[in-house]
Amino acid sequence: MPAFGRKTFHPRLQNGVFKFVLHKNPAMKKKRYLKADLHLHTCDGVIEKDIPYNAFELIDMGMKNGYEVLSITNHDSVTFSGYLRDYARERGIVLIPGIELTLKRKHVLIYNVVEKLHWIKNFSDLEQLRDKNNFLMAPHPFYPCYKSLGRHLKAWIHVFDAIELSHFYTSAFDFNRNAIQCAQQFGLPLVGTSDSHTLHQMNHTYTLVDAEKDPEEIFKAIKDGKIEVITTPLTLTHTGKILFDLILKNHLSKMAAASVYMTSFLPRF
Repeated sequence: MPAFGRKTFHPRLQNGVFKFVLHKNPAMKKKRYLKADLHLHTCDGVIEKDIPYNAFELIDMGMKNGYEVLSITNHDSVTFSGYLRDYARERGIVLIPGIELTLKRKHVLIYNVVEKLHWIKNFSDLEQLRDKNNFLMAPHPFYPCYKSLGRHLKAWIHVFDAIELSHFYTSAFDFNRNAIQCAQQFGLPLVGTSDSHTLHQMNHTYTLVDAEKDPEEIFKAIKDGKIEVITTPLTLTHTGKILFDLILKNHLSKMAAASVYMTSFLPRF
């Protein structure tokens, strides 16, 4: 059985659900875990305007699904405010500021950092963010997308606190395997997320965290491996729905918008 530093990593299948468990003190099993998703998108982002829900609606959905920790990580923009934080808190949710930053055309997830984002231009700048109050994660690192970190992950592995285990896989294909091996090799925790851009993505993969409802405590628990990832392979039907929403539906929406724009130039009789 492979080891994560001093912790044992063991994936197992139970009733069609993969459970990735970092075995700890048996007493820890008696505690109530925080259900968390640290990779979510909303229409409040700069380039996510086609997403059919906003931050408040996402928080409401999170509450209905039993989440207690969420982070909205829109692309290259922070969707967070005191009002939004309080809205989440009233619903029993800790909302953590987050962003999916594009760095040298690669995606990096950064948490609890707002003021210093403007001077992050290179991977070397991430080294300055290493702090107990901050958290850095490598999203979908080996998926076949030019924005995935790929080989750059191992080159800059020392700046990351965790590696993402992506929800987007089936029993037939799974690009998480290299991420799992990388996490094992470097002793980093795997954090399950949904990377939700549509409603169909949420609640298939998430992380249970053994921590108090405080961002610093949540980050510490993840770094210490006090987590459990619950993830279910997507069915072909669910995969089709997600692809339809992400690609075809988005394309049709843009075509409709372009059509309206073009018809505005036609003469009116």
